[in-house]
Amino acid sequence: IYSDNSGDRGLRGKTNRLGIADKGGILEPEAQVTLESILDGTPNTILVVKCQGTDHQHQHFWTKPTDLTIDQLVKMAADYPGKVKLSFADASIGLCPKDISEQDLRRLAHRADGEVIDVLPSTPPSAKLKNADSQ
Repeated sequence: IYSDNSGDRGLRGKTNRLGIADKGGILEPEAQVTLESILDGTPNTILVVKCQGTDHQHQHFWTKPTDLTIDQLVKMAADYPGKVKLSFADASIGLCPKDISEQDLRRLAHRADGEVIDVLPSTPPSAKLKNADSQ
């Protein structure tokens, strides 16, 4: 997940794909997350985020253990409305809706809060990937 095919030379050796490494996120530090522990379901839980912003603020060397907190995800979505790609734990991909509420975004980032949120169109993972790549 650390390569970029956009041709952006500013990304050389860097990535703008970051996981949710926060309490309740799939990459929660020191948590032993399994598929069974994703209680909200894999289609309803964010795994990786890609920022499509034109600046290089969200680019990090891929060799460093840098990921996002849920607060940083909320800020990124507010700063770059419609330009944040979400990859879910079921391998589906879609753009974060411009009008998503902070509360719904936080629920999508948490794997087991008991709040199942469906904010993206109901399409199979392959269709979501095609739609995300065309954006």
